Amino acid sequence: MDYYLVLPFVVALIEGERGGVLIGQHPYLPTKSYPGYWDLPGGKLEPDETPEQCIWREIQEELCVEPIALALYGVYHHDRGHFLPEMRNMIPGLAIAYRVTINGAITPMEQMNVHYAFREELIRIGPLSTPWMRFFLKDMLK
Repeated sequence: MDYYLVLPFVVALIEGERGGVLIGQHPYLPTKSYPGYWDLPGGKLEPDETPEQCIWREIQEELCVEPIALALYGVYHHDRGHFLPEMRNMIPGLAIAYRVTINGAITPMEQMNVHYAFREELIRIGPLSTPWMRFFLKDMLK
């Protein structure tokens, strides 16, 4: 059996008090795999960090707010386009999604145009969303 390395990362599904899910737009930087694309808050695991520690850290770094509850939502694996043909990353990835409850007002630090989006908007921006965002929100888009 062949083994290979995967890039683990986490994403947060944060629902607003009035509904919707928190999304933001990646800046137009050459270092981003999906510059200008819409995405969920999250990021890559640091060495020796658990997924729970990572999502906690990423929420604090990206939104300047404290998570108060985490619940595992789902796991998604992409392997060089086999599962999602539009993947641009050459390194296989393993995304771990959490439903996250936050307390307080957010201050976006990394993504642009951060806001709570509802079903109609999520459908409209679908082609400009990261593949993992579309994967984790597919139930909301039915």
